[in-house]
Amino acid sequence: MLDLEKANKALKESEQKYRELVDNANCAVIVIEPTGYLSFVNPKFCEMMGYTMEEVKKLHFSKLVHPEDLPMVTENFKKKLSGHQTPKSHKFRALTKPGDAIYIGYDSSVIKREGRIVGIQAVISDITARKKAEDQIKASLEEKEVLLREIHHRVKNNLQIISSLFNLQSRCIKDKQVLHVFKESRDRIRSMALIHERLYQSKDLARIDFTEYVRGLVANLFQSYKVNPDLIALETSIEEIFLGVDKAIPCGLIIDELVSNSLKYAFPEGRQGKIHIDLHSDKEGKFTRIVSDSGVGFPKDLDFRKTESLGLQLVCTLADQLDGTIDLDRSGGSTFKISFTEPRQKQGG
Repeated sequence: MLDLEKANKALKESEQKYRELVDNANCAVIVIEPTGYLSFVNPKFCEMMGYTMEEVKKLHFSKLVHPEDLPMVTENFKKKLSGHQTPKSHKFRALTKPGDAIYIGYDSSVIKREGRIVGIQAVISDITARKKAEDQIKASLEEKEVLLREIHHRVKNNLQIISSLFNLQSRCIKDKQVLHVFKESRDRIRSMALIHERLYQSKDLARIDFTEYVRGLVANLFQSYKVNPDLIALETSIEEIFLGVDKAIPCGLIIDELVSNSLKYAFPEGRQGKIHIDLHSDKEGKFTRIVSDSGVGFPKDLDFRKTESLGLQLVCTLADQLDGTIDLDRSGGSTFKISFTEPRQKQGG
């Protein structure tokens, strides 16, 4: 008998400590019966929702939920009572007694007795201030995205205007060498404009789908040089690669220069051949671009790093800008291999 009295006393003390802990908690604590009515709340709940303890005794949980969120909350409640797996945490709008809508975070678990679910207990926090802050940040980010997209659009338009001016000016030029310089400059500007056009159209305004960009760039070059597809074929081996704008622009210009160089010099007097472009990366974030042709080949006595060609000088400068390496294989035509490393980031957007 003495042991039973001690056990009962210990149980009451334990219940008292639990009650004090719950009553003094900084979060609202509730227990919901299978009928949906509240069987227990702590003082913090009454303070948060504006109800008295007496009013809570007749309160159904549906009276606490915003009408637009009620179907979702009710469905979750039914699933939890049925023993289905449901997310432990939820966010939804609640209604206080005065009718104010507040955002709450809701962490719940089932109460079992003898293996049977007899209710749901939950801890509730008012996250209205946090939700408003999140909404403000989201709105600010959306505003900045719109601004950045507009910047890319305007840069693209300005570069296209410059390209058009080059076209207009070239009509007045009779000197073939000067005309050639104008044409190369126009193609370089188009290459940069295409970067900004792709970024403007992309969901990810910080990184460009470089694969699609290269295809568009090379198509423009073949059109610009009026290439006969029956004489010069294009082959590509391009994996899905995304680059930041600071890497994409120099990479695009390098490909522009090397493909242009092949189209100008590798296939003289109607010679047939092919141009091959290979783009790939590895798990360490190392990117490799190979531009090769089956043409007449690069002169053996010419150092491409010290040539007077503005295009090749630009290629070497851009490779240095990327902190990359550039190598030339002269066997079987010309093969330029450029490698550089970019920190691995989430690709695609």
